Amino acid sequence: MKTLYRKIIGLFKKKSITKYILIYILIIAALVIIFIHMPSFGLNHLLSSFTGALMAIFTSSIYKFIDIYREDYKKINKNLDALITRYSKDEYLKTLEINNSKCEFLYDECLVNNEYELKVEDDPQKMFEVDVIVKNYYLDILKAHTSSYFRNEPTVRLDDYKINGNTVYFYTSRSNYLNHMVTNRAMDYPIRNTASIRALYEYKSKLTPLHQTKMSNHIGINALVFLNDGTFLMPLRSSNATISKRLVTSGIATRLITDDYDEKINEKDIFETPIINALNNKLFFNKIKPDTTIHFLGFGRDIYEGGKPQFYFVVYINNCNSKEYLEIYKKVKKRHAETIDLDRHIFLCKRIKSIENFKLRMEVMPYHILGHRHIRVTAEHSFFCNYYMYKNSNFYNS
Repeated sequence: MKTLYRKIIGLFKKKSITKYILIYILIIAALVIIFIHMPSFGLNHLLSSFTGALMAIFTSSIYKFIDIYREDYKKINKNLDALITRYSKDEYLKTLEINNSKCEFLYDECLVNNEYELKVEDDPQKMFEVDVIVKNYYLDILKAHTSSYFRNEPTVRLDDYKINGNTVYFYTSRSNYLNHMVTNRAMDYPIRNTASIRALYEYKSKLTPLHQTKMSNHIGINALVFLNDGTFLMPLRSSNATISKRLVTSGIATRLITDDYDEKINEKDIFETPIINALNNKLFFNKIKPDTTIHFLGFGRDIYEGGKPQFYFVVYINNCNSKEYLEIYKKVKKRHAETIDLDRHIFLCKRIKSIENFKLRMEVMPYHILGHRHIRVTAEHSFFCNYYMYKNSNFYNS
């Protein structure tokens, strides 16, 4: 009981909670004073105005919530049945099974890493340009993202890849984030109510080859991040993310970010540095200088986002367990300055109990004594691709 009492007192010591309690107390106190001192006529007039203001705020909040909820589904069609009628079921339909439950999803598996030697051929001066139709409707398509936070930044585009014996060559160039937002990230947004990016460019049963596609196709970096006791991290996206709003993701789910986009990138810039940077900057492992083991699982193309290339990893943090990470996260958990695809929370998943229709039932480590230990969440499709590649690799159950 003493422990529970201390935990409750600790909650009230948090500045954010205390601030809202004080605001509510002041509002109630002001209303009590008004009720006591104001004549009945003025009071009725004030109450009417107050009720109208509350209704306006409530209606506006509901509209904003619905708009945020609908945005992802309007710009990216996630309906499996609808997409199967367009794309090759034999080629792309995958099934992930966990504990006698399963989830079907679409995924173009391009490469399973079999101890390949990885080579990068980069051309930083080559800049992707959107097709003329997209260029003509550029500003119209950007309206698909009115509830999302983003800004224009350089990106690294995957132009093609080739396998030559035991060596894989990745050919890269440059694009920018706005190009991404009007191609891959707006595949099904209606253009003048008659067409869409998918209907114009990716309407065939198979994806357009990388070297021919009209998509911006910047490289995505995804990694399952395991602590040394088997727990793995699952961030929850914020409501203003450009995709997967309020969905859980792999421990790392970001685009490839480099220090200098004008300089040539190398193998380390894709297969090591972005993982280390994400661990330190997004997951706060810079507090302990993590001892990490990184394995590249392979890469594939995201059907939902028109063939966007996603690179998949599994990462082991050898010098941190779940209790130690909880202490780190409690100290640093706060809202950052606005960043693209911000995470609003990080779950520590002990195990996935079941999966169905992109929903997960998980056993998690609670952050405080009143926290839930079993939760049900929806995951983005890239998480299922990542876990699918991990489950089929030599690292599963290791």
